[in-house]
Amino acid sequence: MKISEKVLSHISQHFINDCAPIYLYDTDKIREYCKRFNSIPYTPKSIHFATMANSNPEFLRIIREEGMGVFVNSPEHLKLVSDIGFMEKEIIFTASALCNDTMKLAHDAGVVVYLDSPGQLEQWQKLFPDKPVGIRCNLGRMVTPIKTHASYFIGEESRLGFSPEEISKQRGNKNIIGLHLYVGTDIL
Repeated sequence: MKISEKVLSHISQHFINDCAPIYLYDTDKIREYCKRFNSIPYTPKSIHFATMANSNPEFLRIIREEGMGVFVNSPEHLKLVSDIGFMEKEIIFTASALCNDTMKLAHDAGVVVYLDSPGQLEQWQKLFPDKPVGIRCNLGRMVTPIKTHASYFIGEESRLGFSPEEISKQRGNKNIIGLHLYVGTDIL
C-alpha cells in the first residue's frame, strides 16, 4: 500500500496533537476480499463478518456496501450495525451468555438468532415458542482443541455450542433453521 504525502502529513499532525492509535485501511483491498468471499461458488450462501473482530463504523459500511452481512454478539454491536443501516436479515446475533432481556431485544429487532446451548434453546422456546432459530455446533472430538489466552473455544472442553449428540436430539425440531460452525478465536 502506497501512502500519499497528504496522509503521512495528517498522521504526523495526529501524533503531535494526540498519542491515540491510528488505523489505516486499504479500502480497495477490503472491497477486493469481500468480492472474493462473495464469489465463492456455493448457493445459497450468506457471508457475515464478525463485528467482534472490527467494529469500526466506516469499515462496516464498506462491508455492507459489498453485500456482506454481520455477526454480532452484544446489544451494543446490534445497535451499531442497525444504525449503520444493516437490515434485519443481514444480521446474525449469537452470544454465549444470553439473558431473557437480551433474547427479547434480539427477537424484537427481527434479526436472525443462533443459540449456544440446550439451555438457551429451552429458554428461547419458552419466550418465543414458534420463532425459528439456529444453533451453534461445538465440533467436540472431531477437532484438535487449541488453548488460547482465553481458554478453549473448540473441542470437548469448550463452553460454546451444542455437542454433536445434543444436535442429534434436535432432529425433527421444525424451529431449528440453521447450524453455525464455530472454529475458534485467536487460533492462528
